[in-house]
Amino acid sequence: MLQYNKNNLKLALRFLEFHPMGNRFHCSTPPVWPGIYCRISTPALPASTIETVLGILPLRCFSFPKMNLFTPFLRSYIVKICNLKKFTLYSLLALALGALPLSAQHRLSDQAPEDPEEKFTNAQREMLIGRSDKAITIYEELYREDRENAAVAFELAKAYYQKKDLLLTEKYAKLATEKAPTNRWMAAFFASFLSDTGRPAQAALIYQKLATDYPYDREFYQLWVDNLLLDKKEKEAILVYDAMERSLGADPEIYLSRFELYAKTGAKEAAVAQLNALISKNPAQKTYLKTKAAFLGEQGKKEEALALYREVLAIDPEDTDANLAVLSVGEDKENPMPT
Repeated sequence: MLQYNKNNLKLALRFLEFHPMGNRFHCSTPPVWPGIYCRISTPALPASTIETVLGILPLRCFSFPKMNLFTPFLRSYIVKICNLKKFTLYSLLALALGALPLSAQHRLSDQAPEDPEEKFTNAQREMLIGRSDKAITIYEELYREDRENAAVAFELAKAYYQKKDLLLTEKYAKLATEKAPTNRWMAAFFASFLSDTGRPAQAALIYQKLATDYPYDREFYQLWVDNLLLDKKEKEAILVYDAMERSLGADPEIYLSRFELYAKTGAKEAAVAQLNALISKNPAQKTYLKTKAAFLGEQGKKEEALALYREVLAIDPEDTDANLAVLSVGEDKENPMPT
């Protein structure tokens, strides 16, 4: 015995409901046997129209005890579907080949799929084509069904942030990080949101954890430093560079960043020590010599700066900055300032 499948029947009936000819099936009783009895009420429809509609499906699947196709109008008759499987198959085939009206296509496409994964994919598609309101509606429905779903909360946070709804962005970003505490992307998004909304201290704490969990990711260290500096914590930022060097090794950028922070905080000797370390590791690199010469010149140590510029000229006699510095010192000696 053929088992009745409600979903298959629903799909088949949906085709007939939205077909351009306008026929609508109305089930009179719940089907329990392989054969299904449905009543069609189509007052005052021309016989040619009925023949066109029914012509899409094999007539051998139907019996028409009260139907006369030669009469000009069809009023009411009983249709017995002898084989549900064939009926569903041919109906779906007709749906694929037939041209539905635009309004019917919209009504069918606007119906959200039942499966959560399909709903999630559909919401992502809506975001991509710019229909964020529809995407949010689907995401909200998914979140109501499963409040432990961190991925849905994350997508809601991003969608609301795009709409500049900061309260709901924070709500769902925080929920996402709570449900998935080890997800680096959710944590980084929440930290970025906190930083953008004027809370660098809280953002720095999240970046600190990320840098600890992912010690070889340079970006997390730098974002940690940036937020500490926004929070006016230069000394703590220097310690971050120390931790960064332990993880990533003696990178010149780390020394230069530390030099800038020491110089900013007035720790001049510590700043020069960073440059000395760079010069000792890279003696043929004129950039570090010039940086140290410029820094010493700002401190009024012109002789030491001049000596460094001459070292630069020994490496590159055509260096413009070094030549100008040496010439300016020579002019000062030839034309001393009046006392």
